[in-house]
Amino acid sequence: KTFQNRRFLALMVLLAGSQMSFTVLTAAAPYIAIKLLSGTEKDVSLLLGPLILTAVPMFALAPAVSRRFGWEYALMGTSVLLGVVYCLTASIAGMSLLVSEKVTAMVIFSIAGPMIAVLLALDAEAITACVRDEEKRAVSMYFGVYNLVIKSLNGVAIFLTGLLVDLANQSWGAAAVRAMVILAALLLFLGVAISLLIRGSSLRFRRLPSDETQVSEKQKNTLPAIDTQTVSDNQQQRNGEADHHTQIDR
Repeated sequence: KTFQNRRFLALMVLLAGSQMSFTVLTAAAPYIAIKLLSGTEKDVSLLLGPLILTAVPMFALAPAVSRRFGWEYALMGTSVLLGVVYCLTASIAGMSLLVSEKVTAMVIFSIAGPMIAVLLALDAEAITACVRDEEKRAVSMYFGVYNLVIKSLNGVAIFLTGLLVDLANQSWGAAAVRAMVILAALLLFLGVAISLLIRGSSLRFRRLPSDETQVSEKQKNTLPAIDTQTVSDNQQQRNGEADHHTQIDR
């Protein structure tokens, strides 16, 4: 039944693209430090450190992003933006645009941190929102299917990265490392594109209502229905009384 739920299937493809891209980029980090930045494996902390520092505060702000834009907008928009950052990383990693090559790479990775935080923070909310009303007791089943699929696809991501690692250690060198980062970006873009295709015309991006809007809607629903005939009769009665007073004055 979970795979018959098109909304959940589209979400799973979207999140699979992001999770596979994380796996690829994490595996590529040592090679970025060595092949592109002419450093050592110890320099990996210089790349992932700024990423984590900018990601942690964004975890606290992720619910506000979801309320503001809705989790669908947030996940898809963040995936596209993160893919753009990865493409930028593949293009300028190894260049001394800001002070030095390492500083430039640190700044780029720090930009990716908040986007990664949003993708990781909203997955549970998104999965729960995809569960149909009659399947609320089967939420754990949806999470189980999601974890199984993601772990399997992460194995595929590691296999693809391993192929590029072999090329990096042979004739391709730095070009293979850049290809790893581009692969991470392509996985994000493919996740968004296939997710949109699965949802098709049924996809509706809706901004989640604020608390004030929800209260307003509840008030509207609790207001009693107005009988238009009663309103019309009351208006005629008032008009008749006004005419009567006019005749008396005359």
